[in-house]
Amino acid sequence: MSNTEGFVGFLKSKGFELNYLNYQNVQYLLLKLRNLNILYFQYFLNIQLFNRITEKHPDSIRIWSDQWERNQPVIESRINNLLQLNTRIPARVCRLQKIDKLQSVQFLEENHLQGSTKAKSHFGLFLPQSHYRFLPQEMVPESETLLLAVMSFNQPRRFKKEDKTIVSHEMVRFATTKNLSIIGGLDKFLKHYEENYQPDELMTYIDADWSNGQNFIKLGFQIVGKTEPMGYKLDLKNKRVRFENEKDCIWNSGSWKLKKYYNEQK
Repeated sequence: MSNTEGFVGFLKSKGFELNYLNYQNVQYLLLKLRNLNILYFQYFLNIQLFNRITEKHPDSIRIWSDQWERNQPVIESRINNLLQLNTRIPARVCRLQKIDKLQSVQFLEENHLQGSTKAKSHFGLFLPQSHYRFLPQEMVPESETLLLAVMSFNQPRRFKKEDKTIVSHEMVRFATTKNLSIIGGLDKFLKHYEENYQPDELMTYIDADWSNGQNFIKLGFQIVGKTEPMGYKLDLKNKRVRFENEKDCIWNSGSWKLKKYYNEQK
Protein backbone atom coordinates (compact mmCIF):
# COMPACT_ATOMS: atom_id res chain seq x y z
CA MET A 1 0.00 0.00 0.00
CA SER A 2 1.38 3.45 -0.94
CA ASN A 3 1.71 6.31 1.55
CA THR A 4 -1.20 8.10 -0.11
CA GLU A 5 -3.46 5.04 -0.07
CA GLY A 6 -2.73 4.49 3.62
CA PHE A 7 -3.39 8.15 4.48
CA VAL A 8 -6.61 8.30 2.48
CA GLY A 9 -7.79 4.98 3.89
CA PHE A 10 -7.25 6.19 7.45
CA LEU A 11 -9.19 9.44 6.92
CA LYS A 12 -12.00 7.80 4.97
CA SER A 13 -12.42 5.36 7.87
CA LYS A 14 -13.11 8.44 10.04
CA GLY A 15 -15.76 9.73 7.62
CA PHE A 16 -13.71 12.27 5.63
CA GLU A 17 -14.81 13.18 2.11
CA LEU A 18 -11.99 12.90 -0.44
CA ASN A 19 -11.39 15.50 -3.19
CA TYR A 20 -8.62 15.20 -5.82
CA LEU A 21 -7.67 18.74 -6.82
CA ASN A 22 -5.37 20.25 -9.42
CA TYR A 23 -3.98 23.78 -9.46
CA GLN A 24 -1.69 24.77 -12.33
CA ASN A 25 -0.73 21.12 -12.88
CA VAL A 26 -0.02 20.56 -9.18
CA GLN A 27 -2.07 17.69 -7.79
CA TYR A 28 -3.04 17.57 -4.14
CA LEU A 29 -5.77 16.13 -1.93
CA LEU A 30 -8.39 17.90 0.15
CA LEU A 31 -10.15 15.81 2.80
CA LYS A 32 -13.14 17.31 4.57
CA LEU A 33 -15.21 16.35 7.60
CA ARG A 34 -17.55 18.94 9.09
CA ASN A 35 -15.39 22.03 9.76
CA LEU A 36 -12.07 20.15 9.52
CA ASN A 37 -10.12 20.44 6.25
CA ILE A 38 -6.85 18.62 5.58
CA LEU A 39 -4.54 19.24 2.62
CA TYR A 40 -2.23 16.41 1.59
CA PHE A 41 0.74 17.04 -0.68
CA GLN A 42 2.60 14.28 -2.53
CA TYR A 43 4.86 16.26 -4.86
CA PHE A 44 7.49 18.98 -4.50
CA LEU A 45 6.39 22.45 -5.62
CA ASN A 46 7.68 26.02 -5.55
CA ILE A 47 6.78 28.52 -2.85
CA GLN A 48 4.52 30.60 -5.08
CA LEU A 49 2.27 27.64 -5.88
CA PHE A 50 2.31 26.45 -2.26
CA ASN A 51 1.20 29.91 -1.07
CA ARG A 52 -1.58 30.11 -3.67
CA ILE A 53 -2.93 26.67 -2.82
CA THR A 54 -2.92 27.29 0.94
CA GLU A 55 -4.54 30.71 0.41
CA LYS A 56 -7.42 28.87 -1.29
CA HIS A 57 -7.81 26.74 1.86
CA PRO A 58 -6.83 29.14 4.70
CA ASP A 59 -8.14 27.10 7.64
CA SER A 60 -6.69 23.76 6.57
CA ILE A 61 -4.19 21.42 8.18
CA ARG A 62 -1.23 20.74 5.82
CA ILE A 63 0.41 17.30 5.72
CA TRP A 64 3.10 15.99 3.35
CA SER A 65 3.61 12.37 2.32
CA ASP A 66 7.06 12.20 3.95
CA GLN A 67 5.53 13.11 7.32
CA TRP A 68 2.95 10.37 7.03
CA GLU A 69 5.65 7.82 6.13
CA ARG A 70 7.88 8.86 9.02
CA ASN A 71 5.33 9.74 11.74
CA GLN A 72 2.08 7.97 10.89
CA PRO A 73 1.15 7.07 14.51
CA VAL A 74 1.68 10.67 15.69
CA ILE A 75 -0.38 12.09 12.83
CA GLU A 76 -3.18 9.59 13.43
CA SER A 77 -3.23 10.56 17.10
CA ARG A 78 -3.34 14.29 16.35
CA ILE A 79 -6.22 13.86 13.92
CA ASN A 80 -8.08 11.63 16.38
CA ASN A 81 -7.56 14.32 19.02
CA LEU A 82 -9.19 16.91 16.77
CA LEU A 83 -12.10 14.50 16.26
CA GLN A 84 -12.24 13.86 20.03
CA LEU A 85 -11.61 10.15 19.45
CA ASN A 86 -8.57 9.78 21.74
CA THR A 87 -8.89 8.48 25.29
CA ARG A 88 -9.42 11.54 27.48
CA ILE A 89 -7.73 11.87 30.88
CA PRO A 90 -8.24 14.87 33.22
CA ALA A 91 -5.02 16.64 34.17
CA ARG A 92 -6.31 17.05 37.74
CA VAL A 93 -5.60 13.36 38.48
CA CYS A 94 -2.01 13.64 37.19
CA ARG A 95 1.17 14.60 39.03
CA LEU A 96 3.56 17.14 37.49
CA GLN A 97 7.29 16.99 38.19
CA LYS A 98 10.64 17.86 36.70
CA ILE A 99 12.25 15.13 34.57
CA ASP A 100 15.72 14.65 33.15
CA LYS A 101 16.86 15.40 29.61
CA LEU A 102 17.08 11.75 28.53
CA GLN A 103 13.52 10.98 29.60
CA SER A 104 12.27 14.12 27.82
CA VAL A 105 14.16 13.39 24.61
CA GLN A 106 12.96 9.78 24.44
CA PHE A 107 9.35 10.83 24.97
CA LEU A 108 9.43 13.65 22.42
CA GLU A 109 11.11 11.50 19.76
CA GLU A 110 8.20 9.09 20.06
CA ASN A 111 5.31 11.54 20.45
CA HIS A 112 6.16 14.90 18.87
CA LEU A 113 5.88 15.43 15.11
CA GLN A 114 9.22 17.26 15.04
CA GLY A 115 10.95 15.14 17.66
CA SER A 116 13.05 16.66 20.44
CA THR A 117 15.13 19.84 20.46
CA LYS A 118 17.69 21.52 22.70
CA ALA A 119 16.15 22.71 25.98
CA LYS A 120 17.16 23.69 29.50
CA SER A 121 14.23 22.56 31.66
CA HIS A 122 11.99 19.52 31.22
CA PHE A 123 8.71 18.66 32.95
CA GLY A 124 6.52 15.58 32.84
CA LEU A 125 2.89 14.86 33.68
CA PHE A 126 2.46 11.43 35.30
CA LEU A 127 -0.63 9.32 35.85
CA PRO A 128 -0.41 7.41 39.19
CA GLN A 129 -1.39 3.76 39.36
CA SER A 130 -4.47 4.65 41.41
CA HIS A 131 -5.96 6.27 38.29
CA TYR A 132 -5.07 3.64 35.68
CA ARG A 133 -8.82 3.07 35.29
CA PHE A 134 -8.76 5.98 32.82
CA LEU A 135 -6.46 4.04 30.46
CA PRO A 136 -7.43 1.51 27.79
CA GLN A 137 -6.47 -1.95 29.03
CA GLU A 138 -3.72 -2.33 26.41
CA MET A 139 -1.98 0.82 27.70
CA VAL A 140 -1.88 -0.11 31.40
CA PRO A 141 1.80 -0.54 32.40
CA GLU A 142 3.34 -2.60 35.18
CA SER A 143 5.05 0.50 36.61
CA GLU A 144 3.52 2.58 39.41
CA THR A 145 3.28 5.70 37.24
CA LEU A 146 2.96 6.43 33.52
CA LEU A 147 4.41 9.49 31.77
CA LEU A 148 1.58 11.08 29.76
CA ALA A 149 2.97 14.43 28.58
CA VAL A 150 6.16 16.47 28.41
CA MET A 151 6.87 20.20 28.18
CA SER A 152 10.35 21.72 27.82
CA PHE A 153 11.74 25.26 28.07
CA ASN A 154 14.86 27.10 26.92
CA GLN A 155 17.28 28.95 29.17
CA PRO A 156 15.66 32.30 30.15
CA ARG A 157 16.98 35.36 28.30
CA ARG A 158 17.44 38.81 29.86
CA PHE A 159 17.24 42.11 28.00
CA LYS A 160 16.75 45.79 28.77
CA LYS A 161 13.49 47.55 27.98
CA GLU A 162 13.57 51.24 28.84
CA ASP A 163 14.82 51.25 32.46
CA LYS A 164 13.80 47.67 33.31
CA THR A 165 15.38 44.25 32.91
CA ILE A 166 12.96 41.82 31.28
CA VAL A 167 13.34 38.07 31.80
CA SER A 168 11.94 36.26 28.77
CA HIS A 169 11.25 32.51 28.80
CA GLU A 170 10.45 30.23 25.85
CA MET A 171 8.46 27.00 25.76
CA VAL A 172 9.99 24.91 22.97
CA ARG A 173 8.15 21.56 23.06
CA PHE A 174 4.84 20.14 24.27
CA ALA A 175 3.55 16.67 23.49
CA THR A 176 1.23 14.04 24.92
CA THR A 177 1.37 10.26 24.62
CA LYS A 178 -0.08 9.04 21.34
CA ASN A 179 -3.79 8.20 21.45
CA LEU A 180 -4.38 10.13 24.68
CA SER A 181 -5.77 13.63 25.23
CA ILE A 182 -4.99 15.29 28.57
CA ILE A 183 -7.84 17.63 29.42
CA GLY A 184 -6.37 20.74 31.04
CA GLY A 185 -2.80 19.50 30.55
CA LEU A 186 -1.49 22.58 28.75
CA ASP A 187 -2.93 24.88 31.43
CA LYS A 188 -1.49 22.74 34.25
CA PHE A 189 2.03 22.81 32.78
CA LEU A 190 1.98 26.56 32.17
CA LYS A 191 0.58 27.44 35.60
CA HIS A 192 3.27 25.32 37.27
CA TYR A 193 6.00 27.04 35.28
CA GLU A 194 4.61 30.53 35.87
CA GLU A 195 4.31 29.99 39.62
CA ASN A 196 7.80 28.52 40.01
CA TYR A 197 9.83 30.63 37.56
CA GLN A 198 7.87 33.93 37.49
CA PRO A 199 8.68 35.03 33.93
CA ASP A 200 8.16 38.61 32.78
CA GLU A 201 7.09 37.15 29.46
CA LEU A 202 6.65 33.65 28.06
CA MET A 203 7.07 32.98 24.35
CA THR A 204 6.37 30.00 22.11
CA TYR A 205 6.09 29.14 18.42
CA ILE A 206 3.10 27.19 17.08
CA ASP A 207 3.30 25.07 13.92
CA ALA A 208 1.05 26.88 11.42
CA ASP A 209 0.54 23.64 9.47
CA TRP A 210 -1.62 22.42 12.35
CA SER A 211 -2.85 25.33 14.45
CA ASN A 212 -3.70 29.01 14.66
CA GLY A 213 -2.73 29.13 18.34
CA GLN A 214 -6.24 29.33 19.77
CA ASN A 215 -5.50 26.96 22.68
CA PHE A 216 -2.72 29.32 23.82
CA ILE A 217 -4.75 32.47 23.16
CA LYS A 218 -7.44 31.13 25.52
CA LEU A 219 -4.73 30.99 28.22
CA GLY A 220 -3.69 34.62 27.82
CA PHE A 221 -1.17 34.50 24.96
CA GLN A 222 -1.15 36.99 22.09
CA ILE A 223 -0.02 36.51 18.50
CA VAL A 224 2.96 38.84 17.97
CA GLY A 225 4.27 37.59 14.61
CA LYS A 226 4.64 34.77 12.11
CA THR A 227 7.70 33.22 10.52
CA GLU A 228 7.91 32.65 6.77
CA PRO A 229 7.40 29.16 5.27
CA MET A 230 10.57 27.09 5.15
CA GLY A 231 11.63 24.76 2.34
CA TYR A 232 13.11 21.27 2.68
CA LYS A 233 14.58 18.47 0.63
CA LEU A 234 14.81 14.84 1.76
CA ASP A 235 18.14 13.19 2.47
CA LEU A 236 18.97 9.52 1.77
CA LYS A 237 17.27 8.53 5.05
CA ASN A 238 14.10 10.40 4.07
CA LYS A 239 14.73 13.07 6.71
CA ARG A 240 14.11 16.73 6.02
CA VAL A 241 17.06 19.03 5.28
CA ARG A 242 16.67 22.81 5.00
CA PHE A 243 16.75 24.05 1.40
CA GLU A 244 17.52 27.75 1.09
CA ASN A 245 15.78 28.79 -2.13
CA GLU A 246 12.37 28.86 -3.76
CA LYS A 247 12.76 25.89 -6.10
CA ASP A 248 10.52 22.85 -5.95
CA CYS A 249 10.68 21.25 -2.52
CA ILE A 250 8.63 20.50 0.60
CA TRP A 251 7.24 23.55 2.42
CA ASN A 252 5.86 24.15 5.86
CA SER A 253 3.48 27.02 6.60
CA GLY A 254 5.79 28.82 8.99
CA SER A 255 5.06 29.28 12.70
CA TRP A 256 2.91 31.62 14.76
CA LYS A 257 4.89 33.51 17.40
CA LEU A 258 2.93 33.98 20.63
CA LYS A 259 3.73 35.75 23.90
CA LYS A 260 2.13 36.00 27.30
CA TYR A 261 3.05 39.09 29.33
CA TYR A 262 3.26 39.31 33.12
CA ASN A 263 3.82 42.22 35.51
CA GLU A 264 2.22 44.55 32.95
CA GLN A 265 5.14 44.07 30.53
CA LYS A 266 4.19 44.64 26.87
